Amino acid sequence: MARIRTDKSGMSVTADIGGRGFATLLVNAVLDDSIRDSVDIVPVCPLFAQQLNRHGAEFVAAGGRFRSPERADVMMVGRALRQLR
Repeated sequence: MARIRTDKSGMSVTADIGGRGFATLLVNAVLDDSIRDSVDIVPVCPLFAQQLNRHGAEFVAAGGRFRSPERADVMMVGRALRQLR
C-alpha cells in the first residue's frame, strides 16, 4: 500500500512510490495556485525551498511572489504543528 506521511519535518512518501515525481507535482500545483490566487509563498518546507532555489526566476516571471522565511515563520509553523497533535 502506497502511503504519504506528514510530520513536523514535512511530507514524505513510502519507498514504493518514491522517486516518481509526486512531490514535484504537488509543489508545482501549489505554486500555480499561489500565482492564480495572488498568494505569496514563504518556503518553510525544504521541498518548496529546493524548488524555488532551482526555479524561482521562472516562478517570478510567471507572476509568482516569494520571500525567504524568517524565524517568526518557522515558529508559526511549529505552533500549528503542535496543535495538530
